[in-house]
Amino acid sequence: MIPLSLIQRQTRQLQRCLVAAKPLAQLRRLHLSVQERSGSFPPIAPTRPDIDFRISRGLTAPTLALHSHTHARVVVAKQTSDEELLEHPFRSFEEVKRLVQTRDWPPVPSLSVEDFVARRQENKSAPLVFDVRSPEEFEDGHIPGAQNLPLLQNDQRVEVGKAFRHVGPSAALSMALAHVFPKLPDLLSSARSKQQEGQQSADEKIVIYCKRGGLRSQSVAAFLSQHGLQVELLEGGYKGFRTW
Repeated sequence: MIPLSLIQRQTRQLQRCLVAAKPLAQLRRLHLSVQERSGSFPPIAPTRPDIDFRISRGLTAPTLALHSHTHARVVVAKQTSDEELLEHPFRSFEEVKRLVQTRDWPPVPSLSVEDFVARRQENKSAPLVFDVRSPEEFEDGHIPGAQNLPLLQNDQRVEVGKAFRHVGPSAALSMALAHVFPKLPDLLSSARSKQQEGQQSADEKIVIYCKRGGLRSQSVAAFLSQHGLQVELLEGGYKGFRTW
């Protein structure tokens, strides 16, 4: 069994490499094998400089394992109580990753900026609006009245951006999912709490946006919709609102 202190130390080393935008060769030197309770990871054939983050349950603490020259896996413990909050297929990291990669989820209604503004002018009570960008993006500017429901924190967004530029889009997506997947129960609970605090009925639609109406807002909308919330996507995101 690998000591937890060694796992934590090499995890920090990988994070520093990403933040400092170190060459991939330095990432490859950070080899670490971590056994799950069910056994060791199966060997992975090196195919391309990519990072594959895998979520596994049954461990007592988040660990990150570099198992091959070109792949990394994140092993994150999930509590059973958290899993019970989530509907299938959002209980499985691999299934969530497949959904995000293929965008194979039921369609979510979209809302044009023009209709969004008109609705707010007509109704005395503004609709509940979630901005799923990072806190820093939200602070730099957001739709008046919107509430921040971030997928990634500021430092996580920076790490994902560096992974995208220096390793590749697949690595960046895997890293983002590794950050987001453990937080899905909290994300759902937060959305429901904000809905109750805003005294919005369950049949009223929540407007969701990100920077350009892309993958972040689409994935959150699909996730919340799967769990019974009525949602709409703001076309063009915050950029579309600003330029309207």
